[in-house]
Amino acid sequence: MENCTSAKKSVVIIGAGICGLACARELSKFEETIDLSVLEASDRIGGRIRSVVTQDGVSLELGAHYIHGTVGNPVFDFAVEKGIVGEAEDPLDWNSPQIFRCFDKELETSAQIKQKATEKATTFRETMMERLVEGQDAEAKHFNNVGEFWESKINTFKSSQPIEEVNALECVFNNLAIEECSYNGCERLEQLDLQTFVVYDELPGNRSFKPVTGYSKVIEALNDELENDVVKLQHRVCNVVKNMRNRYEVVCENGARFEADIVVVTVSVNVLKSILQNENFFKPPLPVQKTKALEKIKLSNVVKIYFKFKDPFPKKETNLMLFCPTGGTMRESAFGWIHEIERIGDSNWWMLWVVGELIETLKKSDSIQTFLLDVLRNIKNQYPEFPQQVKIDTNNVLTYDWASDPYYQGGYSYFETGGRIEEIVPILRKHVIHGDEGQNQCRLIISGEITHQQFYSTTHAGFTAGIRDGKEIAKIFNI
Repeated sequence: MENCTSAKKSVVIIGAGICGLACARELSKFEETIDLSVLEASDRIGGRIRSVVTQDGVSLELGAHYIHGTVGNPVFDFAVEKGIVGEAEDPLDWNSPQIFRCFDKELETSAQIKQKATEKATTFRETMMERLVEGQDAEAKHFNNVGEFWESKINTFKSSQPIEEVNALECVFNNLAIEECSYNGCERLEQLDLQTFVVYDELPGNRSFKPVTGYSKVIEALNDELENDVVKLQHRVCNVVKNMRNRYEVVCENGARFEADIVVVTVSVNVLKSILQNENFFKPPLPVQKTKALEKIKLSNVVKIYFKFKDPFPKKETNLMLFCPTGGTMRESAFGWIHEIERIGDSNWWMLWVVGELIETLKKSDSIQTFLLDVLRNIKNQYPEFPQQVKIDTNNVLTYDWASDPYYQGGYSYFETGGRIEEIVPILRKHVIHGDEGQNQCRLIISGEITHQQFYSTTHAGFTAGIRDGKEIAKIFNI
């Protein structure tokens, strides 16, 4: 890469999420050489990481929920270093007594067959996905998306099983398919590009580890390592324009102006797409290649709703409720997409994942409370094993709609069918450079979780991308 040569350089980072703060932390090592500013449009740091504490002292995650993998995960390691988390507990086994699994009332079979089907389906799914991502499935190349692959493999497996187990297997696989949608942020598995899915690197350890004290503690720890005046809140950028001195002028809606040799853009992909609809935002405009590369990246609409039951859940050992619907139930009603309710720690707070067709039902509902009451009514009707006496405390309900927030416009990313990450990421990562080599140059860098080929969509992707780009900038400045 070409090196900048002047004694004092300036970097402006747009966005104070985990990527922007990680990049700023890396560059703050060179505060005598670099003037650094992080411009955040909203009134808080953290981006799509946001923890809130309830009146009864329970930390709830409105945004990022899990640390995905606890072995070799830089976010987990950073959290341990800062004393935010301790040792990672093991994930729950499929037969853990903490899991309460309910089967659709339309399934008429014995508890023994349900148990056997659960073990077979969960084991097969795990093996199937491991073989896929490790490149051991020779048939995978014949499929374009995860949905086609999933359906073919599952149907082949079911056809080899005893006829009396097939319907129970279908119910468990339906639950696992909805879980996979929730985990990847899509509404249907057919939306996920299979080749990109294979590239994703699942880190070892607990892939669903939750920081009990709050994910925002990670953000606070990053911010604590920066000088007080580095992060500037309520500085929404409206123009990034190259001037005659081959530097960028970054203009904010509040009138503030900053001059930079390098601008790092860390906003969400949907915000970046909306920015590009304004032809005057970047001058010169971004290369067409970059704007086209963004088209196949989507942001999830997955919603989390927290609530309390009026009385403690009768099954005291239960920490996770799983619902296994028949295919008919899923086709007949969006409420067939209810797949999981998770307890938060050992509290009386619970979380419902809203995914797939259930999202549209939520949007049409009069209120979150009405929607939750409809959910509980449907659960009681469809799953007789569920305790019929429980009631939701509608005074204790909390959610956040990231898709409607103009500063984020969605949750976590996925690559749509036909969007090959090995082609898209190099295009996004290529620096936009203005000026001749050996003279003053200015650069624009697109960063964030969408630019990490192995870990996209995760917090550790954003964290790692920020550090990576901070190190690259230091090399460019020859420091």
